[in-house]
Amino acid sequence: MASEQAQEFVFHKLKSLIENSQETLYEIMSTYDFDDSGTILTGDLVRSFKKLGMLHPEPHIPMLLEAGGAHSTSERIDYVTYCQLLEGKIAKQIGLNIKRNHEIVQMIAQSLSTKKMSPFEFFSTLDVNNSARISKLEFKTGMQSLGISMSTSEFNDLWRMIKKPVKKMTQQQLVMEGTEEAKSAKESVAFEDLTYFELLEGFNLAGCFKYAQSMDTTNNLINKFRQQLKKRQYTVEKAYR
Repeated sequence: MASEQAQEFVFHKLKSLIENSQETLYEIMSTYDFDDSGTILTGDLVRSFKKLGMLHPEPHIPMLLEAGGAHSTSERIDYVTYCQLLEGKIAKQIGLNIKRNHEIVQMIAQSLSTKKMSPFEFFSTLDVNNSARISKLEFKTGMQSLGISMSTSEFNDLWRMIKKPVKKMTQQQLVMEGTEEAKSAKESVAFEDLTYFELLEGFNLAGCFKYAQSMDTTNNLINKFRQQLKKRQYTVEKAYR
């Protein structure tokens, strides 16, 4: 189980690095193909992954070799075939995880619909200390209260899916704003807890919740929002904080 979680973490990291790199993994490895043989030394894998942006790839090399169909006993590897197999396995593994995440979120949405509860109401119910943030523990407790069971690995993967786009969005805002408020907000990037809006936006950015255009007027929507705040004994100031 621990090795599967480690592989899952490394695959997510590699996918992110590959997507944000100006060079493909193949192009990086080809720079170590000094004799144009289509192969590189097995030892050059560490240098390739470091050049991609992976800080400490050494402990993961045996797993990464196997994932790409190579062997640690081989002196050289065919990096063309290796890149194809590795990236294919990463895409397949993460694709399966995303499918499972979507299934879990659909179960959440269905359960909330049955209880006639909005996501906002659900999050505010989980927020037992009225901090306007939801911790991993609070979110997991809420999932259990809805009768949704999952393994620790599945829950962590779901949380990463929700949290990742929110974190990226926050960093972009900080770069654009550059204000004192933005600088102080920089600390929130690393927070394990997320605000209601961040959770909702995270689900939305991940393509898990579908929103229909409301036919209500702006005033009606504002009034409904205020009614929810009053029901939860929240001030407007706290809601917008």
